[in-house]
Amino acid sequence: MIICFVAYDALSSRFARNDMVVRNAIEYDYPFRSLGQNIVLLGYCDGLVCMRVSDMLCVWNPCTKEYKVTPDSPNEEIDEETAYAFCYDSTIDDYKLFKVIELPGTGSMFCLVDVYTLGSNSWTSIEDIPYCFHNEQKVGVLANGNFHWLGWSCKLTDTHVVERLEVIISLDVSSESFQEMQLAKEPLENEHIFRSLGVLEGCLCVLSHDDSKLDLWVMRDYGVQGSWTKHFGIMNRQFRDRCLISLMWSFKNDEDHKYLICVELDLFLCEPKHARVKRPKINGLRSLNDVGNHFESLVSLGSGTYVGR
Repeated sequence: MIICFVAYDALSSRFARNDMVVRNAIEYDYPFRSLGQNIVLLGYCDGLVCMRVSDMLCVWNPCTKEYKVTPDSPNEEIDEETAYAFCYDSTIDDYKLFKVIELPGTGSMFCLVDVYTLGSNSWTSIEDIPYCFHNEQKVGVLANGNFHWLGWSCKLTDTHVVERLEVIISLDVSSESFQEMQLAKEPLENEHIFRSLGVLEGCLCVLSHDDSKLDLWVMRDYGVQGSWTKHFGIMNRQFRDRCLISLMWSFKNDEDHKYLICVELDLFLCEPKHARVKRPKINGLRSLNDVGNHFESLVSLGSGTYVGR
């Protein structure tokens, strides 16, 4: 498995010219690559990448090559990890990793939450939460200073029946508290399938689809259900029956908007104005396992361990 970086400007300039071939992907060496194990990218913040290599969690700065392996978490023995958030907490001037774990024996009604702090290199646990999370998008989406996931609010009625309401689960990283927000009413009532959350022009957004088309809804006023607005809808049979669909980037050229969407192991460039969907090619990559946004920085981890040394 390899990790490659492609500059946003390189994609934007090529897509503006309708050039679907990207030739300048840069391959990076990463921690424990020689083990030949699968890797899972768990989050990005200030140039740092949080990742799992085999059974190890580590934080890595691709620019400086420094990395730091975390100690075992309090609930390391439970192999039911369902959600992650890697972030900077300005109130303590430190980085945190939230790991959400489905609590065994509760019928997917409750989750445990372990929190790692980079500076102290230690874990704590916070109270159980009455939510379960979508499996398709484990990495939280940062918008308005909070992280977000698709999931269900779970309640046990007086008759011992579990009631589940599909919601957006939000996390305040400073207070380490979870809340719920309402999804767009129209696709919710029409029983559309919600696939993933994203950010468009600074606003929280969600991709949903029915049997015929893929829709992008944008929450214009954060936290207000009535502010959800349908941004575009596009028909394409390549999106049908796909579980992993997420918005990566948006591009604007004059009045022409284009959207790069990751669909399982493929990338698609959507042009709703012209009802077109194209498939760009990144030279050297046969398929994709994971995709995320990263910005270079010189943030130190204070570990003294570096890739290749």
